[in-house]
Amino acid sequence: MVWQVIHIVLLGFADSVRPHISFTFVPMAYYVVVCEQGPAWIDSLPMREQENWAGHATFMNALTDDGFVVLGGPIGDGTRHRARLVVRSGTEGEVRDRLAPDPWAELGLLTIESIEEWDVLLSNEPDD
Repeated sequence: MVWQVIHIVLLGFADSVRPHISFTFVPMAYYVVVCEQGPAWIDSLPMREQENWAGHATFMNALTDDGFVVLGGPIGDGTRHRARLVVRSGTEGEVRDRLAPDPWAELGLLTIESIEEWDVLLSNEPDD
């Protein structure tokens, strides 16, 4: 099972007091996020030519680098921009909070259609 440290408390900073470290662990679940093009999407432009592509790509790469996004990318034949993400999170609310600052969400280029917890039964990934 995957766990995330969400709270660390350090108590006692004086030389005579030994610091106490307390950890709170929250089990991490997989979520599937379904995204669709938003009202600001310009159909005549390819994905990488939409407004602030670089900002969106940088944002998503950072979420991947820190382990939040496991898999992600556009799907379909390209006639309508659709994307799927598989993310690891403690709650659906956290998923929404982490994705909200995406420049494409803020610009109305991409909207979240659904977020569903995914009970993964098959995987070739090592157990964390």
